[in-house]
Amino acid sequence: MGTLTDVQIKYDECWAKTTPSGQPGISVEQHCRTAGVVAGLLARKYPQWLKDILDIRTGIILAALHDVGKVSPGFQKKCFAWLKRRGLTAAEFAGMDEDHARMSQKTVQDFMAGENLLLWAAIVGAHHGKLKGNHLSSLCDGGEAWTAERHRLVEELVREFGLLPEHPPPNIDCGSLWF
Repeated sequence: MGTLTDVQIKYDECWAKTTPSGQPGISVEQHCRTAGVVAGLLARKYPQWLKDILDIRTGIILAALHDVGKVSPGFQKKCFAWLKRRGLTAAEFAGMDEDHARMSQKTVQDFMAGENLLLWAAIVGAHHGKLKGNHLSSLCDGGEAWTAERHRLVEELVREFGLLPEHPPPNIDCGSLWF
């Protein structure tokens, strides 16, 4: 049996969706790429007036990044078949943060330069419809190796879908959204 500190998982080995039989299905990497491609296809169909208001590139990269937090032991432990293949048990990942949306928000936040950009990370974290707040520094995220893999995935997606936003969203009081 391995332990959490022994686990050297690469982001392309992490599942995002399971099959109906409970096996690891589509990878996090492929799921994020699919979301980015779909966002790009949808953006092409927006009417011009909407394209003039929105920065379409920002929406595409944020859509692609929405599930990078699934590259975490707290999420990966949810698939028993995945654990078994690696000689691990869910008990070895006890206490790990299971909220992949919070983990995605924290990961994107790591790449944001400046307090005024954190709302973009919050948007990623809210992709299931609920804001996650701004208290993310104490996440049990699996440590440096898992963080490095999430960061590698972000860098790969940025190369494919474009840079993260450098300006805050327009006309929004960022402070009013934190609770």
